[in-house]
Amino acid sequence: MPQSRPGQPWILYGANGFTGAMIARHAAQSGSKPILAGRDASAVASIAEECGLQWRAFDLHDSTAIRAGLADVSAVINAAGPFAFTYQPLLQACLNHGVHYLDISGEVDTFERCAKTHDTAVRQGVMVMPGIGFDMVPGDCLALHLKNKLPQADTLDIALRYGGSLSRGTSKSALLTFGQGVQVRRRGELTTLTIPLRRHFDFGDGPEPTVTITFADISVSWRTTGIPNITVYALETNELRRLNSLPRPVQRVMALKPVKALMAKRFDRLPDGPSEAEIAEHDTRLVAIATDPAGHTSTARLTMPQIYRVTASLVTAIAARVVGGDVTPGYRTPAAQFGADFITSIDGCILEDGHEALSG
Repeated sequence: MPQSRPGQPWILYGANGFTGAMIARHAAQSGSKPILAGRDASAVASIAEECGLQWRAFDLHDSTAIRAGLADVSAVINAAGPFAFTYQPLLQACLNHGVHYLDISGEVDTFERCAKTHDTAVRQGVMVMPGIGFDMVPGDCLALHLKNKLPQADTLDIALRYGGSLSRGTSKSALLTFGQGVQVRRRGELTTLTIPLRRHFDFGDGPEPTVTITFADISVSWRTTGIPNITVYALETNELRRLNSLPRPVQRVMALKPVKALMAKRFDRLPDGPSEAEIAEHDTRLVAIATDPAGHTSTARLTMPQIYRVTASLVTAIAARVVGGDVTPGYRTPAAQFGADFITSIDGCILEDGHEALSG
């Protein structure tokens, strides 16, 4: 059975994208030596030269090229979204050749499909862990932290507030599910809401309005904690309010593939992502509330750097653990593998129970 060995390098696919380049730079500054990869040789070579790292170029439509690209590596971290289009060929190659597969996806369907490879991954000695960036790692650690405090919890509400614009890749990933309703988990099953829910959460500056969004916590944290009812909310910005106020017939038209294709082309004219000034200016807040059948609650709040900065830190830290042999074959979630306290090992991440700071 093919299997990677601890100590072999890891490869970052999609290193020339906005988030991928941030990860590459952070890894290099931290002393890590990933091999950078992507399909655009000149773009990958440019970021590799900047970071002083090795690079490879291969297309995900060519299985032979993928196999050659994964030679002598212990793990792949896929940063090339939308992941609905990139995870399958990389994941299949990893399963075939004994390489651990990780990515920074937030797409629910990707997680659900990855989870179905669990038995194959166990047989091949491969760990499959999608979602090793924001918000999956922070949300998952927060969920497990609250489950440990309130073992009988059967409901989990997670709310997030982040600042700065989204990257072009993140916007394209979000576009894939627009118009399909908001997904939540109810009684252990994925369910689609026809009308979004609204609720106020205190991110540290007093109660603020939020609205339900589809985020993969409903897949990840359910598998980590077993909590059967999970809902994710985000601060209701003006943009979210406008989108949610569109009549359902308009949303259905915007959900059509040809319309989404046109919108995706418009996204290509957007900046790659937020500026350095935006990233430096904003932080990120998560609030979670767990509730048990008797009505008891447990709450916690997590304060972190801006979403792309914290993602770069998380990926670099997790890659170091995986390369060092901290793996369990099969489909794994971040908190189940690394523990609820993992998030507070990341620079700038502060977890508070109520008003008590646990660590910083």
